[in-house]
Amino acid sequence: MILSQIILNGMDIIYDFNATKNYRDKYNEQCQCKECKKFRLNFADTYPKIIVFLKQFGIDSNYPLEIMDCGFNDEKDKRAYWVYYSVKGELPVDKIQTLVSNKNIILRNWNVENEGYSNTGMDKPYFILEIQELFIEDIEYEFYKAIRTGREIEFAYNDKNYFASRNGDLDWYIYCEETKTSQHFISGDSLLQDAILDYANINDLWNDININFIL
Repeated sequence: MILSQIILNGMDIIYDFNATKNYRDKYNEQCQCKECKKFRLNFADTYPKIIVFLKQFGIDSNYPLEIMDCGFNDEKDKRAYWVYYSVKGELPVDKIQTLVSNKNIILRNWNVENEGYSNTGMDKPYFILEIQELFIEDIEYEFYKAIRTGREIEFAYNDKNYFASRNGDLDWYIYCEETKTSQHFISGDSLLQDAILDYANINDLWNDININFIL
């Protein structure tokens, strides 16, 4: 066993990098719900400094103990998450709190883990690392919210620019600037269900759609 060391808030933390890196159990199998997939897809690009912080412990950010979806935050116009990881090692004190990218990160020893998250199969000693209030873009929710409240959307997909709006309660449409073509629907829900962009249903494309403006 080769142990690693990091100084955090003036305290030495001793941990097993390889044991943490190789750790897998039933609690950190990847959840396949769309909210968790969205988090894993966007976490690294949104918070690169936090990813660097996690990697020094041997943590694979794509395999947390838990991704907690806290719902869409209207003030931030993003989806909020809390996330938990487990590190093989022991803290010199029961709890350490720090900030990375202005996000609150709390490290808790195994003996006080139940203050945050306690369902892990890692053998003692270990500590839980909790990251609070991570905000991730949720293009699908923003688009749905805008359409269902009657707002207009300018967005892009696959190098084409689109405009979504309505002429009345029974005429919703998406117009493509490049092809000069329109798709018309009898309701906002019909648009959200049946719209086609480059021969693919819009609901298969959210990860590649960029919203430019919501008017």
